[in-house]
Amino acid sequence: MLFRDSTTRRDVATWAAVTAAPPDIQMPALRGLWSYWNGKRVDGRLPGRDAINPFELRPWLGRLLLMDVVDSGRDFRYRLHGTGLVQLFGVDLTARLVSGLAVPDVDRLLNEARAAVASRDYVHIEATVVAEKQFVAISKLILPLATRGGAVDILMVGIYRRR
Repeated sequence: MLFRDSTTRRDVATWAAVTAAPPDIQMPALRGLWSYWNGKRVDGRLPGRDAINPFELRPWLGRLLLMDVVDSGRDFRYRLHGTGLVQLFGVDLTARLVSGLAVPDVDRLLNEARAAVASRDYVHIEATVVAEKQFVAISKLILPLATRGGAVDILMVGIYRRR
């Protein structure tokens, strides 16, 4: 069964209207995801996992992954790997550690995630990666979550193929 990207123009417009996303995030779906995350912040603090409503994430679910922060960012474990990402990359990474991936760019993946943990802010990346033995241009948005304003303990990541 093939899954289509579930983000609609109406969904993106609704979340994008909450707060204008930073100009470096060009892809409408990721601008909407950033606006959703930013709208969940209270008094400038990062939202926690409990502030994120899975029903509200429907526009992005297939292109979303959640990663647990392991040992303050020494490593990261994939908690959820969206179906669209499984199709794009040809593998389901759920429950796997980033450090255990057999790919040449493990250090890059770890450093991107660590940057979001250290900065306590979003990290936006546009890159060309290898997926299913071909080069694919992607846009990636890493959004940190922190339980009760404490240390970053989960990263919410949206990844979309650039056309």
